[in-house]
Amino acid sequence: MKKIFAVLMTIICAMTVLSACSFEEFAEDFREKKETMAEEEGEKEPVDVTVKDKYAIVTQKAGDPYFDLIAQAFKSVCTEADKECIVCAPEKGLSSEQIEIVQDLIDQKVSAIAISPIDPKAIRSTLKKAMGAGIHVCSYDTMARPSGRELHISGSEIQTISVTLLDSILDLAGGSGEWAVLSTRSTAYNQNQWIKSMISLCEEDEKYKPLTFAQTAYCEEDYQKAYDQTISILSMNPDVKVIVALSTTAMRGAAQAVTDQESQVFVTGIGLPSALEQYIGNDRACPYMFMWSPYTLGKVTAYTAIGLATGKITGEVGEQFRIGGEEVYQVTEAPDEATEVIVDYPRHYDSGNIADLADDA
Repeated sequence: MKKIFAVLMTIICAMTVLSACSFEEFAEDFREKKETMAEEEGEKEPVDVTVKDKYAIVTQKAGDPYFDLIAQAFKSVCTEADKECIVCAPEKGLSSEQIEIVQDLIDQKVSAIAISPIDPKAIRSTLKKAMGAGIHVCSYDTMARPSGRELHISGSEIQTISVTLLDSILDLAGGSGEWAVLSTRSTAYNQNQWIKSMISLCEEDEKYKPLTFAQTAYCEEDYQKAYDQTISILSMNPDVKVIVALSTTAMRGAAQAVTDQESQVFVTGIGLPSALEQYIGNDRACPYMFMWSPYTLGKVTAYTAIGLATGKITGEVGEQFRIGGEEVYQVTEAPDEATEVIVDYPRHYDSGNIADLADDA
């Protein structure tokens, strides 16, 4: 039972590297795996959310729709459980602001902190201080350093994301050509890992060798910078066929720049569908894009924080837990040799489904 999730993920990822299974195949595998885990777990007791205490979630920037959805889901779990919830969002999206926020939460003696670190290295000592004060810490979306967290909650698995994006590049580029990346920050661990995996696959996997990596640019989660960096990519790399943008802000800036320049370059990537619908379509800058469920990510993050604080979750590899009497999740080894929980897979959004599904993500 303990091996169901980890083994299946390993098999799926290994097969993906060799044969790059399609989005549809992976989605079906993910659903079947979750159903099998639920059947095996049977009547496993769900995480207890009845103990009264205070929980905090720290996002990366105020007003970011992706993090707002995650925080809303986190807060809804706390509210339903009659718990106090503190939502903290840095106004300028700076790591120094997150450090101040966490220090304040330490002073408030909260029970647990869930954080998506802007700069995992910079905030590590502050998170360690929180843990030393008896506060439980988990990260979500972007991994905190192993010494600064007990468990990480990931929207999807790194290898799955990188293969999904490479398959889209291969498709949009017509089988070969140059591609570039528009990332958020050089300190974004999760995005750095996606990029590293994609470049490695282009060098090692015969399927992706016709693709040539051009460059990575950073927008610092600023729309104007994303726009300007896209113009720079187009100017410096005239043979680029596809730009992969790795956040909602990056996708908006890239798609608008490509549209304004009347460029033939395609944009795809990871972003919030509800904020990008105007750019999606076969006759637009971005034919399709991908995103896991922010709601599910926020919900599982809340249950994880509560589980850690109440002792129901330890964060050990192989541990399984059920949330709200529904889905079963399992702790697996993370790329940084600490632990994580993977909650979803990259869902495909295009002109045929984005209007109906955008509100769900």
